[in-house]
Amino acid sequence: MKNVFFMSSWVLKPVRDLLHEHKINVEQTFEKAMFPKTATSKDDAVISWACIRRMFRIIEEEIGIIDFGFDLITKVKIHHISHYLNYIAANSDTVEDALKGFIELNNDSANNAEMYFESSPSGLWFCFSQRQYSDTQFHTFEQMFIATFIEIVRYYTASEWLPKEVGLTSDIPSLLKHDYVSEAQLYLNHSSNRILVEQEILNKAPKATGIKRSDLPVYRDDIIGELTLVLTPYLQGFIPSLPQAALITGVSERSLQRYLHDRGLTYRKLIELLRINKAKQLLKDGRYTISDIAESLHYNHYNNFSRAFRAATTMSPSQYRKQHS
Repeated sequence: MKNVFFMSSWVLKPVRDLLHEHKINVEQTFEKAMFPKTATSKDDAVISWACIRRMFRIIEEEIGIIDFGFDLITKVKIHHISHYLNYIAANSDTVEDALKGFIELNNDSANNAEMYFESSPSGLWFCFSQRQYSDTQFHTFEQMFIATFIEIVRYYTASEWLPKEVGLTSDIPSLLKHDYVSEAQLYLNHSSNRILVEQEILNKAPKATGIKRSDLPVYRDDIIGELTLVLTPYLQGFIPSLPQAALITGVSERSLQRYLHDRGLTYRKLIELLRINKAKQLLKDGRYTISDIAESLHYNHYNNFSRAFRAATTMSPSQYRKQHS
């Protein structure tokens, strides 16, 4: 299982659109959620799922939008995971196999929630529960799970399928009106979030669009690589402290320290490595002076930056730039 779950910031575009529709201050909401500033201007910035969870909590608890999860999936559908669905379809004989494959892939690759299935006389219940440390209410996530799973079944059956039975852990009566669940027997205050998929649907051969691949993606337990991807975008705005890194990544301070200690690092050493790696990238770019690079990475003097860079690379910043120009 991955330690830090992350994705590209393009997923924030439909969120921005929905917030604008509700006349909500997007920049303020994103700042409170602790997204890096690049996430508001670039579609390929790396953002952590912990920040997305925090954003949903703000939208739900502070702003008071109770059906945001349904509205978000209505807008984005599942285009962002279609390549995974195609991977799975190529290895599945039935829709049931494909749905179980999606659950397995999710549970291997994400740390924000767990999916599982339970038998029913008429088919299978596909269920969802959040990890205990999740810092947001269930409502937005349960809606996203229900809507996403409906869209996945539709994708594999090339249909406008809707579930006949749905269980939700919330008790919000207004959700009964939403198109995704308007035709279902809805069980509120249920012990888990779940939808029932009928056996006749499960027995169908899965359909998919786009390129089919036979190789499923492989995830490695690489906490250093994950921290590098998630924390680097913050460096030119501020240097995250250990408590801030815990909030950004969704991993506790103690766990971060333990992971790093097991790999011969301290958090301070990790941040210095990330600053040096970012400096190398900026030195290769050629558009920035060395003094500007030192300042942007929060070295309080050029000489401090030069010493740190030489200690890490055995050459000065100017020598590195010349060698890599």
